[in-house]
Amino acid sequence: MGMEFGFAAVPFEKDGYLHELFKDEPDVDDPKDGVVLLDTEGEDDLSIGHLGLNWPGVSAMNEMTQNVFLELCEGSENGRYVLLEPRRQHLAHLREILPNLPEELRWQKELKKRLRCLLDNADACIKQHGKRAAMLVY
Repeated sequence: MGMEFGFAAVPFEKDGYLHELFKDEPDVDDPKDGVVLLDTEGEDDLSIGHLGLNWPGVSAMNEMTQNVFLELCEGSENGRYVLLEPRRQHLAHLREILPNLPEELRWQKELKKRLRCLLDNADACIKQHGKRAAMLVY
């Protein structure tokens, strides 16, 4: 496994855990009132069809971005959501780093594509939902 990402608008003012976003019905991903799950754009262009990284990919991404990637994610723990508005500085730094990431190897090109997809979706989420914008870490 590794880390998978999604985006949502949440009615909370602090980072938290994914279970806080869903109703308590077993085996149902039914969001609570005030939670809006968003489609992730650009996933179809990625090699595995969803926005995620295996653990070696997480490590490589973090190394390529000089640790900014896991700072954005607040670590490598899954099952959480992180608010994006307070992390605008991390997103901007990753945007600055993006053009200079290596692309010599196929896996480097794929990591760069994944980071671009993540940043584009994070920016769209913030633009649409402001302080309610969150990145889900599965």
